[in-house]
Amino acid sequence: MKYFCKINEHEFQLSVNHETDEIRVHGTKETADIDLVKIDGGLYHLLLENKSYLISVSNTNMYFRASIGGEEYNVEIEDNINRLKSKYGEKAEDVNNLGKVHSPMPGLVVHIYVSVGDEVQLNTPLLALEAMKMENEIISPANGKITDISVTTGQNISAETLLMTIE
Repeated sequence: MKYFCKINEHEFQLSVNHETDEIRVHGTKETADIDLVKIDGGLYHLLLENKSYLISVSNTNMYFRASIGGEEYNVEIEDNINRLKSKYGEKAEDVNNLGKVHSPMPGLVVHIYVSVGDEVQLNTPLLALEAMKMENEIISPANGKITDISVTTGQNISAETLLMTIE
């Protein structure tokens, strides 16, 4: 699953494989492997490029303050759904009313994981979109049935292109 992370004013993308617990950080120049383990409450151990860090987190939702080695960081994490809701002014309670899935960015459709008639759950991967040499998974914003797929594999699309409809 893809996440967008902002630490103080620096923004980057996280890719989390929930099956293997692998976390990859996509920066502008390189990708680093990291290992993050929860120790207790808001205390975490981070291994980043063979360096060990102890992290104290004051809140575990999508907005929190982290203390690493005595330095404080403001951290904001968004998934694709929350990023789109922020962009278009949607409210959290409207997530179940989202039936039209639009592209958050221009790119190339590289994989379509579902077909018309498929039942999907919230956060089910729907398709992969390549943008800026990164593959981004577009996930279902709601539970429902795929009633229309408006794009094809190999198609270049622009931002806000209708990708599919879920009822």
